[in-house]
Amino acid sequence: MYYKLRTIICLTLFSAASFAGPVEDRGNHTFETVRVKMGDGVSLSTDVYLPKDGGKFPVVLIRTPYNKSHPVGKTIGETFTAQGIAMVAQDCRGRFASEGEFYAFKDDRKDGLDCLKWIRSQKWFGGKIGGALGSYNSYTQLAVADELDVVL
Repeated sequence: MYYKLRTIICLTLFSAASFAGPVEDRGNHTFETVRVKMGDGVSLSTDVYLPKDGGKFPVVLIRTPYNKSHPVGKTIGETFTAQGIAMVAQDCRGRFASEGEFYAFKDDRKDGLDCLKWIRSQKWFGGKIGGALGSYNSYTQLAVADELDVVL
């Protein structure tokens, strides 16, 4: 019970401010922070975790107002990449390292769709996108659920 509660709390708190930087080799995966432009020109900070072996991968997208760069995010990214799944974690508009103003729920669908479009344009995208985690993160998945292949 304690383990489950601790896991839920850690996942809920998922995400520390990040700064754009070069691709980092982290053992079984690579890591990079990029700026993804939304349709209205606002740039959202996005962490990309890719399995190290290269190629195309299914993707788990996590859009969060809770700080995508929290150490728990690193653990989640390592877990997915060890299974051959890429992870994209994005700070919601106006939160932490992302530009714009945060209004809960207001921009999540359009920003989510813009992020999905960006993912689908990447050379490492393997044709499937899913979402994961709970709390506000699950709302960001619901906002684009009709465009996801699976919600975890």
